[in-house]
Amino acid sequence: MTHHPEAGVVGGAVSFIDADGRQFGEWQYPSTDAAIRSALAHTTPLAHSATMLRKDAFFAVGGYRRLLAPAEDLDLWLRIAERHGLANLGAVVVRYRVHPEQATVRSCEAQALGSLAARIAARARAEGRPDSLDTIDRVDRGMLLRIGATEEEVAAAVVHTLTWVARTLGKAGYVADSERLFLEAERRARAEAFPELAVHVHRQHARLHREQGRRLPFALESLRAPVPAAMRAHRAADDPEAERRTLLVPPARGDPERVQAAFVARTVTRME
Repeated sequence: MTHHPEAGVVGGAVSFIDADGRQFGEWQYPSTDAAIRSALAHTTPLAHSATMLRKDAFFAVGGYRRLLAPAEDLDLWLRIAERHGLANLGAVVVRYRVHPEQATVRSCEAQALGSLAARIAARARAEGRPDSLDTIDRVDRGMLLRIGATEEEVAAAVVHTLTWVARTLGKAGYVADSERLFLEAERRARAEAFPELAVHVHRQHARLHREQGRRLPFALESLRAPVPAAMRAHRAADDPEAERRTLLVPPARGDPERVQAAFVARTVTRME
């Protein structure tokens, strides 16, 4: 804090460990005020357990709003950011233990909805309107839609949170719990009828398989993540070659199982 007198909050990097204390990852957060502010729009770029904050900054904005738990930290950072600078150190300052008990579907949904509510409230304040959360006593899907969220924002918040936690559990070695959350994320994505969300789930699942060297699961999961037509059209407008590159499977002729097998073989070969 001494080296960042302009900052109301200072965080640091995090080392992720499993229940046995084994480190399986390290996360560096944006370090500058501008980068942190930019990241606040779509993630939480200050790790709660890795932060120190000024007492006067905390009380000046009213402290935590328990209504948003477990996303009360993001809400606090957003409100402090309206009055003070933000900073992160490059050094690891905390070891964060990850275990399956902290990653239920219910907790992921509460995190997602609370985070979205905090951003909607920040958006209202930035536009000179009253804080959206001052007049509500709960945070759920219906309430979020009433205070200005869209159906797609709500769906994306939940699916992205489930997917991120699923990948983190997978990296920690909790395979069954990871797969359970990936399946729930896929179910939610398909139920919401936003094709891009289902693509996101499969790509993140495939990415986890690739990082852990699981060739066949990577190939099969990649096969389940075709690019929606709307996304292909958008890419094609910027890059005429995009359509050719993003089609995962050529038009089937003859036995479709042979086409799929050929794709899997090509994908596994790329990993070697």
